[in-house]
Amino acid sequence: MAQPAWPEQLAHHLHRQEERAHVKDHAEKVFPCDGADPQLVKQFLRELELVPMDCRLQVFERMARGSLLREFLHWQRGNNAVPLDQRWGPLKTHVLAAFVSQDTDGTMKKELFKCKRGASESIVSFNRRFRELAAEAYPLRYDPQGVVIPRNRDQVEALVKTYAAGLRERRLAVKIITPEWPQTLEEAMQRTAATEQQSDSLQRLGYGEEPMEVDAVSTMRPAAFDKELHLLKTQYGKLESKVDRLLERMTQPKEARKPWRHETQQRAFPKKDTPQR
Repeated sequence: MAQPAWPEQLAHHLHRQEERAHVKDHAEKVFPCDGADPQLVKQFLRELELVPMDCRLQVFERMARGSLLREFLHWQRGNNAVPLDQRWGPLKTHVLAAFVSQDTDGTMKKELFKCKRGASESIVSFNRRFRELAAEAYPLRYDPQGVVIPRNRDQVEALVKTYAAGLRERRLAVKIITPEWPQTLEEAMQRTAATEQQSDSLQRLGYGEEPMEVDAVSTMRPAAFDKELHLLKTQYGKLESKVDRLLERMTQPKEARKPWRHETQQRAFPKKDTPQR
């Protein structure tokens, strides 16, 4: 059998070098994972979804460690007949079933429910935090051909309601459902992000932004505030005087102490002189 000519060998060699460099570049963007922590497994899978499909499985094999790597190699041997471009969906489903329990998803749903927007936090920042938790609480599924299965209507409704509650602002909640109920969580986030951009533009024009409704503090009227403050000062002064008198009495010798009598118990009139016999 004739050996390939040296130009072909050189071209093949250069092509292999480019492939290795391509895999290495994308592998550096993925944190290694051994499968011990379910949350890190889910993070590992999310990072892999940012890798191009043509080298995703190679990056998986390069960055997996321990039991996760062994499970991947075992799955690969049983799915060699599946085309490479259709393996990711079934592989991800298998990894989630093998390393992430249903209890973990339940815990993440509780964490998602507790996710609230800070008083000075931007909508973009809150959207990022909420999106990451939503990906863990409601992970995407794939069909046997590797196509993403959209979340069902109940899941989308639960996510949108939780997202609206986390915003803690009625004005933004109204934007979510205007002009109609959003079809996806991402659509709801796009509407609130557009509202924030509009608010920033209004501030540039000199119009201030109203405070968040839930966290807004209702201030007292000046007259009522001054009256209550005066009353508190008066009560505090009386209490301070009573404490001073009590401390002074406690420091006196026992023989020199006068009988303790509350001011309200003092007689209004002096005692009458008893007649002498």
